[in-house]
Amino acid sequence: DQFTEVFSQALMGAAKEEISFRQTALQGLLRLSTLRNFFQDNEIGLFVQYLDEILLKEEVVGSGALKKDAVSALAELSRYKSNIIMEITLPAFMATLPDQDDGTDLKYITTLDTLAQISGQRNIFETLVRRLLNKLDLLLQGDSSHPRYVRIILLTIIHAMEKKRDDAQNFSLDSYYDRIVVGLSRRAALASTKDSSRILRDVSVLDTLGRLCTLIVRNISRENEDQVAQNIYTLFTAETDAFQPVPFSQTSNQNKKRTMILSTHLLAGLPKDTTNLPYSTTDPDDT
Repeated sequence: DQFTEVFSQALMGAAKEEISFRQTALQGLLRLSTLRNFFQDNEIGLFVQYLDEILLKEEVVGSGALKKDAVSALAELSRYKSNIIMEITLPAFMATLPDQDDGTDLKYITTLDTLAQISGQRNIFETLVRRLLNKLDLLLQGDSSHPRYVRIILLTIIHAMEKKRDDAQNFSLDSYYDRIVVGLSRRAALASTKDSSRILRDVSVLDTLGRLCTLIVRNISRENEDQVAQNIYTLFTAETDAFQPVPFSQTSNQNKKRTMILSTHLLAGLPKDTTNLPYSTTDPDDT
C-alpha cells in the first residue's frame, strides 16, 4: 500500500530531528492500524516494531514528544491487538531489564513506566505482573541490587493494578494475595532477623511494598481480609520462625521496628468494620 510505504519511510527514514514530520507519519500509521481489516496482523506487527525501536533505541530529541506519541500509540493498539503487543513489545521491553542493578544506570525506569502504561488489557496485565514478580524474586534472592530497582518494580506493579482497576468493572486482586501480601510480607518479616537480607530491610522498599499490599487488600474477598486482620503484626510468619511481632516483643531492634511500616499499610487496607484485630497476644478465652 502506497500510504503505508510513505508513512513508514517518513517515520523511520527521516532525520531524527524532523520530529513533527515523524509524528505525522506515526499518527497516520496508527489510524490505518486501527481501521478494521485495513492492515493484516503482520503489518501492524511491523508498526509495533517501529514503535519499540523508537522507545528502546533512539535518544530523546527535543521535549521527547515522539517517544510520548509512541507510548500512546502502543497503549491504543493494545486495546485492539493485545496479542501483538504480547508477542512483540512485552518480550522486547522485558529483555532490557537488568538482572541486577548497582544504582548507576536508571534506563529501566522509562521502560517500566511504558510497560505500566500499555498494560490495560487483561492478558497483558497478567503476563506483565507475573514476569515482574519473577524478576523481583531473582533480585531478592541475589540481594545485591540497589533497593531503588526493587522499589520501582513494585511501583510499576502498583501503577499497572491501578490502571486495570480504573478500566475494569468487576475488579479483584485475590489471585495476587498469596504471592504478594502473604509471601512478600513474610519474607520482609524474616529479613528483619537477618543481617544478610538488605533489600527487604530498606525503608523505601518496605513503604512501597506496603502500598502495594494496601491496594490488594482493598480488592480481595472477606475471607482473605479476615486472614490479613489476624496477621497484622505477625506478617504471616509461623510460631517457629525467628520473627517476633513488634508490639509483643520486649527487645525489638531497628530492623524489626521497620516491619511496622507493613503492618500499618495492611491495616489501612482493611474495611472499617473489621473486628478481629489482634490487639494483644492474650487468648480471648482466658479473659
